[in-house]
Amino acid sequence: MATAVEIANMALLECGEEPLVALSDSTERARACNTAWPFVRRFVLGMHTWNTPTKRALLDEDATDPLWDYATRYPLPSDCIRVLEVDTVEDWRIEARYLVTDEGGDDLGIRYIYDETDPTNFPPPLVEALVLGLAYRIMYRLNANVAIRDRIERQWLAFASECKALDGQEQSDPELDDESWVTCRY
Repeated sequence: MATAVEIANMALLECGEEPLVALSDSTERARACNTAWPFVRRFVLGMHTWNTPTKRALLDEDATDPLWDYATRYPLPSDCIRVLEVDTVEDWRIEARYLVTDEGGDDLGIRYIYDETDPTNFPPPLVEALVLGLAYRIMYRLNANVAIRDRIERQWLAFASECKALDGQEQSDPELDDESWVTCRY
């Protein structure tokens, strides 16, 4: 599995730059990668419902209720990037790092994308998305070559789309309710 340095080196190679020994090197390439890495990692993790960086948690109700519209709020886990599912039939939404809903009580279940910081846990398609995302982010800082940047952008957009399709196959198909609009005509 890939390390952060290996991902950075692959991104640098995409940009036509020399690889690093470590992200802590005192070069402009290392500073560019080191600065952009946490932002790119969180963005790529949050852009899709990747299965690998997914967790489940039980949330405890917050002592302060929302001012209006919903009855309760729940603080999100500190590593939560994106909420995928909430174990409630009530409407819900995310507001300022809280989940608000009319559901009350403790132990509200959620499934969410978390900020996985160890890239050795990432499957190859996610690693490749991170490589292209990092290359796209650092390109202007390292190289103003428009042709290379356009190529990286095209690769990034195409590969991100492909990764979404591949990752979506690693789960069971959602079941449709008998009352759904799809089954109502039968």
